[in-house]
Amino acid sequence: MSIQLSQSLLVGVCLFSSSWVYAAVKEYHLNIDEQMVNITGKPLKRITVNGQFPAPLLEFEEGDEAIIHVHNKLKNKDSSIHWHGLLLPGLMDGVPGFNQFKGIKPQSDFTYRFKVRQNGTYWYHALVSRPFKRTGTGWFIWDFGDLSER
Repeated sequence: MSIQLSQSLLVGVCLFSSSWVYAAVKEYHLNIDEQMVNITGKPLKRITVNGQFPAPLLEFEEGDEAIIHVHNKLKNKDSSIHWHGLLLPGLMDGVPGFNQFKGIKPQSDFTYRFKVRQNGTYWYHALVSRPFKRTGTGWFIWDFGDLSER
């Protein structure tokens, strides 16, 4: 068997067994809204994600395709979701004014779509109106998946 054929077979086996081949599409819907929350015994109006404060946990595995539909339910404020610590295409970063991202207008939607290229525990938060204020923080976990499948 030629060396070139052996190398090609090795590359093919590596690609086939990688997590990218077993990757799933993980899809979430996040609704940004303003609601009353009671954390300390005193109800306060806060920005929530899916009615929660803090925002809900999102879980992915390295290699997954993340599709996150964000629905701005606010009546008169732009919003977005900003991700901390992720390797992302610029437009998916979620900071209005960065890489031509304009934010999500009131009563509008935006879909974040990217490949999960790393693993670990990271956090995200909604940004609302100008000046864009950070709101309830949420966590997301990207793990290795089942290592026995590799």
